[in-house]
Amino acid sequence: MTDDTGGLAAGLLQFLQTLWDGLTHASGDAWLQSLFALIGILVAGSTFLVQQHIANELQRKEVYQRLELASNDLFGFEADHAEALERFRDIDPVAWKFTPLELKALDNWEQFVEGAFAVNAAADETAKSTLRQLEADWRKTRKYFEKALNLFEMAARLRKARILDPEVFGSWTIWFYETVCEWGFRRHWDTIKQNYTRELRNIFDYHVATFDPHADEEHRKRAFFEHVAKLYRCHVIADWLADIAAQDKRVAARKLPDYPTWLRLPRFGR
Repeated sequence: MTDDTGGLAAGLLQFLQTLWDGLTHASGDAWLQSLFALIGILVAGSTFLVQQHIANELQRKEVYQRLELASNDLFGFEADHAEALERFRDIDPVAWKFTPLELKALDNWEQFVEGAFAVNAAADETAKSTLRQLEADWRKTRKYFEKALNLFEMAARLRKARILDPEVFGSWTIWFYETVCEWGFRRHWDTIKQNYTRELRNIFDYHVATFDPHADEEHRKRAFFEHVAKLYRCHVIADWLADIAAQDKRVAARKLPDYPTWLRLPRFGR
């Protein structure tokens, strides 16, 4: 239920209480008229609340479908440019994925992105071609992260508005975390974060600034989920990793999940 719907429901209840107080002190025809009025208001109010609930559910489904379609578009971009992107998506730059000249350009990052490094270092056409390709791959990678952040921003705002379900947002939170673990994203963040809302910056700023590629993976992931859970006051996000660990433990023990009560049927043959 949205805040507007909740306010309307509260106002309706207050009005019904006032009407009921009047009804209990009425007599004769006035009492009967008040009763009919009360029944009419109850029916109208119930119809409105049901219709509003249906509208909210339809809105949720539409929003989820839009996010899924946009995600599919991003996955298509990722597939089309996989060779360029994958060099920038490790936790740290991997030396064998780059030539010595490219590694030197990466070490002189500001000069490279401003174009000054290519002018100073590229003495022949082969070197120039190598740096041009590195720049082209870098631009594709930046575009990928921009597309992803557009989706992240939409998901974050929809969760804050309580339109996106906690379980769905949990699946986005792991995507947030995996993105933080990509060195190319962390290099990009300071130059592109100005294009996004404070809410999205709150998710990424601290963990990008303090990221340690040598830290314990489970501790880092748990800290990130706790951070997002606190931002959105969401118990589902807070318990996300623990729930997965519990499921993994159950599967390792070859146990079936707990079924809803109404599905706990007797086994055949008993």
